[in-house]
Amino acid sequence: MTEESKISMINAGYDFSGALARFVGNEDLYLMFLKKYPDDANWVKIKPALDARDVKEAFAAAHAFKGIAGNLGLTDVFEDSKEFLEVLRPFSKEDGAVDETIFNKALELYDIMVVKHEKACEIIKGLE
Repeated sequence: MTEESKISMINAGYDFSGALARFVGNEDLYLMFLKKYPDDANWVKIKPALDARDVKEAFAAAHAFKGIAGNLGLTDVFEDSKEFLEVLRPFSKEDGAVDETIFNKALELYDIMVVKHEKACEIIKGLE
């Protein structure tokens, strides 16, 4: 990973040093996993689950996605995912209707997650 790439990550507010520590200081391994982030299968499951109002599926996919973002040091994505999960958590184990106000809050938070996710993808695609 170039110094310029590291600086891009740090300037974006990402926890590069913490993430690198989770990868035992192996920059090549970290970069390999970081480059896979834009294609994460969990991310693409969230929106269809929300469209179907399948809170259990949306919660499960978002929970896995949050873990990936956290491990990669994508701090803002991690924090927004955490907030999204907290809104859905009470309904993640139930079948049945979710309060409309709460569901709309989850949709708003998802829209914020999309912006942060796209920003992270743009930065990651520019890394060397």
